[in-house]
Amino acid sequence: MTSSAAPSGLARVPRLPPPLEPGARIAVVAPSGPSDPTLLEAGLTLLRQRYDVRVLPRLAERRRGFLAGSDDERARELQEALDDPDLGAIWIARGGYGLARILPRLSFARFALRPRWIVGFSDATVLHCRLAELGIPSLHASNVTGLSRVPEQDLTATFEALARGETRLPVPAEAGGINGPVFGGNLTILFSEAASGRLKVPPGCCLLLEDVSETSYRVDRMLTALIDGGHLSSVKALLLGEFTDCSPGKFEVPVKDVLRERLEPLGRPIFFDLPIGHGARNAPIVLGALAALS
Repeated sequence: MTSSAAPSGLARVPRLPPPLEPGARIAVVAPSGPSDPTLLEAGLTLLRQRYDVRVLPRLAERRRGFLAGSDDERARELQEALDDPDLGAIWIARGGYGLARILPRLSFARFALRPRWIVGFSDATVLHCRLAELGIPSLHASNVTGLSRVPEQDLTATFEALARGETRLPVPAEAGGINGPVFGGNLTILFSEAASGRLKVPPGCCLLLEDVSETSYRVDRMLTALIDGGHLSSVKALLLGEFTDCSPGKFEVPVKDVLRERLEPLGRPIFFDLPIGHGARNAPIVLGALAALS
């Protein structure tokens, strides 16, 4: 659908999870990296002002190296949340790494019968990709540990997206006429999913890409692999968020130059610098929903 208001992208789809209203029960899970206790508590405080939040005791203390506990612990926690019909949403505590290790252990059979919102970004891209396969929309938005650091406008927009099932993004006026399901998220995760053989980019999608702390040549390597693997051959448009702290490296090549050089030959519309990712802003966007840009 399109918006007649100021230039924006509107994401909406008929088959959305039920609206998440104030007072709804949600679960906070940690399937990836360990959380900073202070940031986790700050995020939980914001969520508790609006929802009935379920979180396992000592979640902030649980860690095993770069993971928030063992694979068994993290898979069991997420599976219990997926199978709980009383939850209105599942919110990821933090990104980092770890979801790819437990994804093969998870069953989405019960969840698919009664989809609910799954919220997160970065490593949560693994989950977003799986949900896209199942035809279930999800919300690309700040993890719990990032909620206290995003501007009020993004926090409010996140809550509104969960209640209304649509999100708006600023895009240039010349974007009119472009539409397709939104898919994607973190470039490094998409690259890893492609290497695993799991990546399935929906034909005709508007592909969202963002990343953090990667040098320009690494971004080039990942884009080249996705292009040569045929994963970008049928995308309709490219929605590029922030590439935060992605340095030019010793060869002094700006990351935006890499993005232009690798993506412009695809001949698809490209929209740069959307306020999505690991920077100061992280505007929400519904994935798996139809994006009509106008």
